[in-house]
Amino acid sequence: MHDTNFAFFFSGVFRNPPNVSVIDPDDTWCPAAAVAALGTLEAQSILKPLRSRHGRSLGQNGVDTQPRPAMRRPVETPTITVMQHTSGVTVGGIVLCGGHSRRMGSAKYALPFGPQTMLQHMVDCLSGTLAPVVVVATAEQQLPDLPADIQVARDIHTDAGPLAGIHTGLVALAPHADAAYVTSCDAPFLRSALIVEMVNRLDSADLAIPKDGDYHHPLAAVYRTSLTGVIDRLLRSGARRPLSLFDQARVNEVDVDTLRGVDPTLESFRNLNNPDDYRQALIDAGFPASP
Repeated sequence: MHDTNFAFFFSGVFRNPPNVSVIDPDDTWCPAAAVAALGTLEAQSILKPLRSRHGRSLGQNGVDTQPRPAMRRPVETPTITVMQHTSGVTVGGIVLCGGHSRRMGSAKYALPFGPQTMLQHMVDCLSGTLAPVVVVATAEQQLPDLPADIQVARDIHTDAGPLAGIHTGLVALAPHADAAYVTSCDAPFLRSALIVEMVNRLDSADLAIPKDGDYHHPLAAVYRTSLTGVIDRLLRSGARRPLSLFDQARVNEVDVDTLRGVDPTLESFRNLNNPDDYRQALIDAGFPASP
């Protein structure tokens, strides 16, 4: 399944979700893409509690199910659920929810984000554009309810950092996809258009990764599933950082400034590292923020 000599060309049609008016052409982030993926939207549905694709409330396990406040929402969302390109390549998604969350003080994946947990929100962000989607978790993590078509993969290499999480996700996806967009569970403003653009930037490389000066964003990058063997060898040699792949793979470094056409303020790279970040994200999303 792993064609190593192809280029991506995303030619899907983008449209406004039904009955949702355009608010601001520059004000486009993931939550409404998630809403649209749950079923047909009614004009007033933005004020209703979200429900999963299987009809159950996303407020289970103690998550607040109060009506969703008005918030920023995307003008454009992909009309396809599986990104099939001219070469017939399938691109899946990986959400990493491991990590110790020391600065946050509690597990990020379980933090409420409106009527969902942060993990549920990120899964919806990816599954509106990519399929299949895999959630990578540690053996002991108790996850919130997820749609039945979301696969949960437990760490193969335990306590070995983000490279190990990427490896586990790629191993799970390898039978079903040729590449995967990888994200953390704390990037709530990830834009679908940025995911598409990063996939298109993979071209014939093994890895497409955003770069901001000297800093890289390995958890906003696209990896070929054929990298599993290389990553396994790196992990067994003691490597823990995704950038260890640079010497072992063909890499396309993507200057973040070239992504401003799909994400003008680069909100897709905004992570929540501490309680102040989290509180501000709730405010910016239009959700009540605890004092």
